[in-house]
Amino acid sequence: MKLTQKIVIIGGMGPQASLELHRRFLNKAADMGAREGNEYPAITHISVPVPDFITNKRNSSKAYAMLSGVLAGMEMDPCTQVVIACNTAHLLLPRLQQSINHKIVSLVDLVVDELHASNAKKVGLVATPTTIRAGLYSKPLSRDGIKLVEPTSREQQYLEITIRNIIANKPLESQQDAMTKIVNRMLSLGCDSVILGCTELSYLNARNIPNAVDPMDLAVNEILKANTMTELGYNDVNE
Repeated sequence: MKLTQKIVIIGGMGPQASLELHRRFLNKAADMGAREGNEYPAITHISVPVPDFITNKRNSSKAYAMLSGVLAGMEMDPCTQVVIACNTAHLLLPRLQQSINHKIVSLVDLVVDELHASNAKKVGLVATPTTIRAGLYSKPLSRDGIKLVEPTSREQQYLEITIRNIIANKPLESQQDAMTKIVNRMLSLGCDSVILGCTELSYLNARNIPNAVDPMDLAVNEILKANTMTELGYNDVNE
C-alpha cells in the first residue's frame, strides 16, 4: 500500500494537540499496511504561533490573518486534505475556506455526521468555554434533534485549566482522572457518548476516556479513507 495523497495539518493551537494528530495519521497508516517510509502519506505540519483568541476575542482578527496567510502561501492540488487541529478555530473556518478557495476538513461536521449515523439522541460535550458559547456543536446538533449536555460552570473552569496545563506540557495524571469523572457524570445522565470538543482533550484521550467521540480520530479515518479511494482511482471522492 502506498498513500500518496497530501495532508496538511494546521496546528499550534496548541502544539501538543497537532503533534498528536500527526502521530495518529502515522499510526493509522501503519495499521492500514504502511511498512516502508515511502508508503506513508505526505504530511505537511505547520505549527502557527497564533495568539490566544479563545479567551481574548480581540486576537481573532490577528489569528485569522496569520492562518489565512499561511494557507494562502501553500501549494495545494485538488486532492490535498487540509485539517485544522483546533475545534475553536473552526469559528474561522468559513472565512478561511473562502480566502483560499479550498475545502478544509471540518472536525465539527465529522462529529455531527458520526452522531447522526449512530442515531444518537443525547450526547455530552467537553470543550472550551468559547466553543460552548459559540454553539459550534449545539447549533448543528439541535438541527438533527440531538440533545446536548454541557459542562457545569465549575466543570468548564476545570476544563479550561486542563487545556492550559496540556498546552504548558504539565503532567496529565490528575487531569485524566478528573476528566473521566466529568464524562462519567454526563453518561450517568443518559448520554450515549461525549464529544471531545477540544483537541487538547483529544490529546488527553490518548489514555482512553470512556465513550468518547474524538474528532481527531474521525478526521484521521476520513482523510485516510479518502486517500485510499483516490489511490484506487476513485478521484471523485472529493467532488
